[in-house]
Parts: sequence; C-alpha cells; structure tokens
Amino acid sequence: MWDKLFEELNKDFTKGISIRDFIEVDKSLKNFRTVSTAMSLPQTEVMNIKIDDDRILNMIFGEINQTIYKSIFKEISNNTTNTFIDLRNESNHPGTIDKLCGSILREDYKYVVTTGRLAVDISDNPVFQTSNLKDVATNGAFVYLTGKLNNKDIYVDPFMRWNDYKIFLFDKVSLNIENFTAAIVSEATFTPKLVVRFDIDFLVTPSKTINVIDSVNSDALLELKAEHREQQIDKILKEDL
Repeated sequence: MWDKLFEELNKDFTKGISIRDFIEVDKSLKNFRTVSTAMSLPQTEVMNIKIDDDRILNMIFGEINQTIYKSIFKEISNNTTNTFIDLRNESNHPGTIDKLCGSILREDYKYVVTTGRLAVDISDNPVFQTSNLKDVATNGAFVYLTGKLNNKDIYVDPFMRWNDYKIFLFDKVSLNIENFTAAIVSEATFTPKLVVRFDIDFLVTPSKTINVIDSVNSDALLELKAEHREQQIDKILKEDL
C-alpha cells in the first residue's frame, strides 16, 4: 500500500515536492544522505489509508516538504558568509527599512529567503513589488514568494521562527531526491506513526547570510559577540606561536 503511494515519487519526486524557482532538479547529484520524517496518524487511517484521500496526502507531502526545506536552509545557515546589520540606532521605521533593504540590494544575489516578520519590513520599501502569489494554495505551508525588491525575489520560509533574525541570499539550489520508503512504527498502539525516509543530495551556490540586530536582546547580537570573541582568541593564539 505505502509502496504504491510512493511509486510515482520515486519516478519523479517533483510530483509531490513543491519546487520553487530557486530549485533546479539535477539527477546527477548522487552524494546522498538519508533523512526521515515521522507523523502521527489515527490508527484507522494508518491501517485503511486511501490513496486518493487528499487530506492525508497533503499532510504527508507537507511533512516531506518541510524536511527538505529545513535541510537546505540549515546547510545555508551553517556554510555561508555571515554579515551583520545593526538597526538599533535607527530612530524611525522608514530609516530602519532603508537600512535593511539597502543591505540586501548591495548584495549580488537573485533570491532572498527570510522570516515573515522581516519580509513584512522589506515589503514596506517603495521599490518593493508584490507578487501575484500564483502559489496561494501553499502559502503558509511551504516556502512562498511575496514579491520583488528590484531584481531580487523575496521568499518567506514559514518554518523559521517569527522572531528569527536571518536573511539568506543565494542564486540557485540543485536538488536530487530518490528512494522514498515508508514504514509504520508502534503499529499496535493507539498512536502509530508513519515514518517516511528518502535519500537527498543538494548543492547551494555561494551564499550569504545577513544577521539582523534590532535590540540589545537580539540573538544576532549574541552571535556577533561570540564571533568577535573567537577572532580575539585566534589572534592571541597566533601571537603566542
């Protein structure tokens, strides 16, 4: 039953994955790692799933999409050039917007992904053009386009916390996914889980992360202090050699 459900995905994973414009399918990518996602389903639905049950399928594919996009943006966050922008001294909203958007426009990247909160601030810039939101059906569920800041496409990642402070900039993500499998765990209990596993490989073009400092309690400020502390330690260690 579950093999049949994922048979089409194994032929063409784009049939169940929400592919945004910044993702390019590349079947030559084969340096796979296996990831998994688990979701609880009522026992009756686990045992008697109907392949054409849109509600269940949307939940399953939603979890798969969330796992994929989390993996991609975690990679960008961990392996990127970091910069910081300090908005604490801006006394009014227009000044904050100008400084925020100016830091984005100076960078030579096509795609921008950030939180809903920062995307709202970006959209207040006079040059921002709102998207016609062709993917309205998936807004709030998957990464979605909000509009353009000059020639840069601005996306919201709804999986990021509202108070997150990161803005990701990049040009392209190459992606390949194979070998979807599913298994039911805790089948005999009242809370069985469907575990979906798949092999994923992706490449991100050189990217940058802008970390926004907007208060003395900002996580970005703590990250900046930690980075400076590490630099000072490295400098002391080199002087002692």
